[in-house]
Amino acid sequence: MNEQLTSLWQNSQFRIYLGTTAFTGTATAMQQLLLSWLLVGILLLPADQVGMVQALIGLPGIVLMLWGGASADRTDARSFLLKVYAVAWLFPLALFGMTEIGLLNIWTVSLFGIVMSTAISFSSPAQQAILNRVVGTDVQRGVTAATAVGFIVQMVGLILAGQMEIVGVGN
Repeated sequence: MNEQLTSLWQNSQFRIYLGTTAFTGTATAMQQLLLSWLLVGILLLPADQVGMVQALIGLPGIVLMLWGGASADRTDARSFLLKVYAVAWLFPLALFGMTEIGLLNIWTVSLFGIVMSTAISFSSPAQQAILNRVVGTDVQRGVTAATAVGFIVQMVGLILAGQMEIVGVGN
């Protein structure tokens, strides 16, 4: 049993997979906190409106997850994921631009959230397809490790995003 665990961690593809998913997971967690912060802290929406906006933002992602999974299964998941990530960084940049020109409002924040949700609905199935390929027969341990890393990086991302005012990102 210990030998199987060791062999999983000796798998360089698995370690690279964990590193890349940790990096993107941290960024996603930071963007999710940014979304809530913009709705509550900047736009000053009441809690019931924030809940409604966040529910509406998540809806397209749920619907598109099946399409994202089918797309990841039909193509090379790695190149598919690279395409998603090649454009995903543009969305926070666009939100920043909207903020700078004075167009930050519930619609631009909602659009950012919907696009982010859509990107996740395509990237998540591709990540899972890649995980299945890199762990070989040790799927259970691979999924367990990836899930643990996912939770850890969510916490790290939220902690980092919570410190942004220290470095000058404020209203």
